[in-house]
Amino acid sequence: MDELLEHTGPSCRTVNEGKGHPTDGPESCTAGQHNTAIITPSNALGNIHTLFNLDKPLKKAIIDAMKKRLPRPAGWPLLIFLLSICIACYGRLRQDQSAPTAPPTGLLKIRSTPEGAAIVVSGQPQGQTPIDLPLPPGEWRLELSYPGYLTHGASITLAAGAVVTLPVALQDVSPPAVEWEDLPAQPEQGATLLVRASARDNGGVSRLELSIDGEACARTDGEPLVHSWETATARPGEHLLRIEATDLAGNRTSEERRVVLVIPPPTATPTPAAPVPTASPLPRPSAVPVTIRRGTLDIATYQYRQALRSDPQSPAHPYPGLDRSRVGPPVAVRYETIILENDYLRLVFLPELGGRLYQCTYLPTGQNLFYNNTVIKPSPWGPPEMGWWLAAGGMEWCLPVDEHGYVTAEPWEAETTRNADGSAIVRLACTERTRNIRAEIAVTLAPGEARFHVTTTLRNLDAEPRQFQYWLNAMLSPGTASLSASTRFLLPASEVVVHSTGDTSLGGPHSTIAWPISSGRDLSVYGSWRNYLGVFAPTAKAGYMGIYAPEADLGMARVFPRETVPGVKLFAFGLGFDPALYTDDGSQYAELWGGVTPTFWDWATLPPQGALTWTETWLPIHGLGGLSGASREVAFRATWDGTTVQLAVTTPRVQDLAVSIADGHGELYRQGCTAGPERPFRATVRPDRDVIGAPVLRVGRPGGTLLIEHTLGPS
Repeated sequence: MDELLEHTGPSCRTVNEGKGHPTDGPESCTAGQHNTAIITPSNALGNIHTLFNLDKPLKKAIIDAMKKRLPRPAGWPLLIFLLSICIACYGRLRQDQSAPTAPPTGLLKIRSTPEGAAIVVSGQPQGQTPIDLPLPPGEWRLELSYPGYLTHGASITLAAGAVVTLPVALQDVSPPAVEWEDLPAQPEQGATLLVRASARDNGGVSRLELSIDGEACARTDGEPLVHSWETATARPGEHLLRIEATDLAGNRTSEERRVVLVIPPPTATPTPAAPVPTASPLPRPSAVPVTIRRGTLDIATYQYRQALRSDPQSPAHPYPGLDRSRVGPPVAVRYETIILENDYLRLVFLPELGGRLYQCTYLPTGQNLFYNNTVIKPSPWGPPEMGWWLAAGGMEWCLPVDEHGYVTAEPWEAETTRNADGSAIVRLACTERTRNIRAEIAVTLAPGEARFHVTTTLRNLDAEPRQFQYWLNAMLSPGTASLSASTRFLLPASEVVVHSTGDTSLGGPHSTIAWPISSGRDLSVYGSWRNYLGVFAPTAKAGYMGIYAPEADLGMARVFPRETVPGVKLFAFGLGFDPALYTDDGSQYAELWGGVTPTFWDWATLPPQGALTWTETWLPIHGLGGLSGASREVAFRATWDGTTVQLAVTTPRVQDLAVSIADGHGELYRQGCTAGPERPFRATVRPDRDVIGAPVLRVGRPGGTLLIEHTLGPS
């Protein structure tokens, strides 16, 4: 009809009574009290103006108007034509007067597995599944969330009148929880232990697996696990029991328990009344090759990686600084591990966390030598240009600057090697990018030895000389989670240089103080420390240093070539220090450092394409009651009070020894013995004549090879 109106003669005009001029076209008709005029052009019947009163009923308005304006009978055909036009105008007018209709909608039916997922549609919460949502046509953004499941997002385009069903299977990301039944901590070797464990999960458990010392022992298809462990053939010492649970979605978790199998200690061989150069035999450890395996370790870790920020202007660039405001709370992080193990030691490495040697466990007692922080937390220390460092624990490799260097939180390359003699090596490597120096660390563990060797090689990859620092840092709390007040430090020096301290009575940086007795305090005893203290020993008289915890009867000695690595540093916090800056459990530890420069204020230089290599030995020590000195083959405790020598000697492997004490007039004592990691040789020597000067202890092999020589003093 619109087309007819456009191309034929008559037009529709609406006149709003009392409101001015008319407007043409059917689209111009408006609501209200008004008349409608039909105008016919003059070439048809002349200009006939027919006015319709639309306030009357439609039929009556049209008939009345036609009767007044059109002649009969010739006008009746035209009347029909005009009537059609009028009806069209009236229909358009009534449509404009009617109320607007509601827009059409679609229906979105949302279903989820599991049910009860929270629904958010384009930012607005809409309840929980299952739900039917009427929505206007258009594109909608949906999010479904449920505790323990991955949030599901989707975009849906909904047409008017459409019914769309959206089924969503949410992805389970929550691992199962393992539940152990209690195990005895130190059962006797030979007992039968009943191992019981189960797991619970939001979606169901598909598998439980038990391993002992890395070897699979039992498995179930999700039901509780029960296993009888016959320990008669197991070696004495610590054993690691691990349950790994897997749920139906493939999520895994594991829980570990440590059990120490104990046997009655062997009867000690009495010291003969008269010195006799014979050896008392000890059982030799089996030459079982060192085991190498890989595993994982879950450690609570603050979310610091999201807060790392690169600054191209920093001297440390490309190594990042830290925006502490963006560090998130701790979450469980799974780290890959490499593990070496022999009869006495288990060494655990974390390649992705600075390549550090994280744990050293003395297996006969199950004690750990290194400090292991319960949470990996960015501390405010480290190089000033970075402003952060992770006090994770273990032994770290620090370069190319002091204060922990740039690479202790970087991933390191790692590989393992097995040698023909049964020993094993973990090789770690990192190319430091500000100076292009490559550090290569090889840690070797041999069968039947309670020690490990660390060989360090530093290579300058450039054609220019490079200044640098390199320090090895071991964080220790022997046998305990936190350093005890009775812990003792061994530095073979009569004076030390203060690096930093919170104890004003000891002076400040660069101050030289006496060691171990300073200002009336014995600083070799941790309980005498009032605040944090770091000291260098640039004039150390021997190539060893150490720590010993009498309460745990456990310690560690570092033996090194002083001519190559003269740096000796000791640091600890002091009992009054607040550990919250680096941990959440209040624990403390001490640091034993070794470096290629005497102090942090000195620099070493590698020539173009040059390299520097050395090997040092670390000896875990148990059962001595203290530590007076060490070499690669021997560690000992010895005191002389003017009348009596109290002596205890241990070795990292079972071997025959010749022990002697002499003064300026000759030999006072000689004894042949066999010693080993779990059988120290002990003697109480009371010379039967006057002693001239300080007695000298010598420990060697029966054939005459000298292993260590030490002048005895009162402590």
